[in-house]
Amino acid sequence: MAAYAAFLLAAVTCRRCNIYSLYFFPRARIRFIRYEGTEEKFGTEMNVIKDVIFEGTLLKMINEAIAYLDTQVKEKTYLGPDGTFVTDEEYPKFVRQELIVNAVTHRAYSITGTDIQIKMFDDHIVVESPGKLPGLVRADNIRFTHFSRNPKIAEFLKNYKFVKEFGEGVNRMCNELEQIGLKDPVYHTNAFMLQAVIYNSKVGKTIVEKKADSLKKLAVAVNKSLIDYQKLAIGEEKSAIDDKKSAVDRIKSAIEQKNIMNLRRQIFLMCMMK
Repeated sequence: MAAYAAFLLAAVTCRRCNIYSLYFFPRARIRFIRYEGTEEKFGTEMNVIKDVIFEGTLLKMINEAIAYLDTQVKEKTYLGPDGTFVTDEEYPKFVRQELIVNAVTHRAYSITGTDIQIKMFDDHIVVESPGKLPGLVRADNIRFTHFSRNPKIAEFLKNYKFVKEFGEGVNRMCNELEQIGLKDPVYHTNAFMLQAVIYNSKVGKTIVEKKADSLKKLAVAVNKSLIDYQKLAIGEEKSAIDDKKSAVDRIKSAIEQKNIMNLRRQIFLMCMMK
């Protein structure tokens, strides 16, 4: 791993080293793919509308990829409450930059068969980087847990102001997205690729979340059916109890009527005997 980092870092100032690094690691590059719609399609339905590759030194790739992504982001201009026009971007500038920097900093350069890919859809962006989450970092603790797979690259990018403080990037991304009402980045591993996903809509959901929602709706429906069944069973039981109570009341009434008749007969006989 140290050898990969050495090649890439040396390529910053040495054109010959840059050529060597591309020769030995031809997929150490960034690829931007723009899709039409909200999902990736293949074959006769392929929906790729832009496909751009960035190669060269680390700084060159990062700067060019960030600059190009900036041109693809939608802007919305409206009249603000103070009477001046305000322009908002669908994704915060820092978030876009941090996703690319993190991918370059923490990718597994030992995996040479693929490149970093930025996939842009109508409602979300996916940044895919070779390698899984490093060290003790997991999807549920990535916001406050830091571990660098390539510490020399991280230190180098810090010197060029791409990284300010180690470990602050993900937390700041979450904060900036939350401030404009968007959900936090979603991280998951697909085979040997780490995917970081951001959404430009408050209702954006991953496939996993959509499946979870479907399961929740199913659970609610099942629970409602059970409650309705229990209510029906309780209603039928109550009806049966009421019927039994009514029968008992009728029997008691009959007994009371019979007792009254017997009592009247006895009184009549006593009067006749006087």
